[in-house]
Amino acid sequence: MGEAKGKEDGTVTRSAEYVGSFPVDDCCLDEQIKQLHAQLSTLKACRQRRPVALKFSLKGVKMYDEDEVTLLMAHALRRVS
Repeated sequence: MGEAKGKEDGTVTRSAEYVGSFPVDDCCLDEQIKQLHAQLSTLKACRQRRPVALKFSLKGVKMYDEDEVTLLMAHALRRVS
């Protein structure tokens, strides 16, 4: 898995394998942790994997197809004050 830093905007790109995503219910933290552990255990056994490129920046994270052209998913980061 390679890593490259962007020249001007500080973006870091990293290759990864996408196996899936899942929602986490808005409930107490202990219950969220249980849900998270259960889902991650399921995803570890997933046989279908898709090569992707993750681009991290101060604005958020974006997931691109292996070609780094097709945007598959984007998540903005929120500031916590």
